[in-house]
Amino acid sequence: MPYSKDQFYATIAPRPRKIAFLVNPNNCPHALLDSIYEFNISHWGGRYNPIIPVTDSKIDDSYWGLLKFSDPDIIYTYAWLSKSLVDRIDREISPFHFVMHKNLNYDADSPYKYRVDLQGQIATKMLYSVFNKVFKQDPFLNPMLFIYNGSKNNGDYRLIMRNFGVINDKALTDRVPQEIATLKIEEDLDLTQIIKRVTVATRSLVTPI
Repeated sequence: MPYSKDQFYATIAPRPRKIAFLVNPNNCPHALLDSIYEFNISHWGGRYNPIIPVTDSKIDDSYWGLLKFSDPDIIYTYAWLSKSLVDRIDREISPFHFVMHKNLNYDADSPYKYRVDLQGQIATKMLYSVFNKVFKQDPFLNPMLFIYNGSKNNGDYRLIMRNFGVINDKALTDRVPQEIATLKIEEDLDLTQIIKRVTVATRSLVTPI
């Protein structure tokens, strides 16, 4: 078809919704952070979701800069926000959605008390087939997902999860397909042994998505 000056073209590409998590550092138990990390690890684009501390309903200038830079679509807050802070976020950040976390009457020791309650995010398990197809086209890279099924009661688990974005295969409703290469770490290894295993495979590890 001949070109016309009245024609124009647009290119679009899907992207995950960006989420900023707001927490009060003075009231932020490990279980709360675990819930945020697990959500980010198990959903597409989670590596870009910042955790922003809020103290006395104020955000420090350095973290405010991070919040603006991340340009979140959704503000998910575990911290109480004053009207003035909400107005500032709305005016300068302009997210399309605010979500105030609700504990939903779970017991104090319930693992679901701090679970992120958001619908519509694309789970990483839905991307495994795409992951396998795209990355296998690279002749120099044999991509692997990092699988570690350690217990949360293990003191090393949080360190590994928060720094490497590991996938807990036992917690998935759909296991990672066999055709996708994985680096599986045994639960009985100590932290030094785990670091050695990871170091050898660093170039091939792709996590989180």
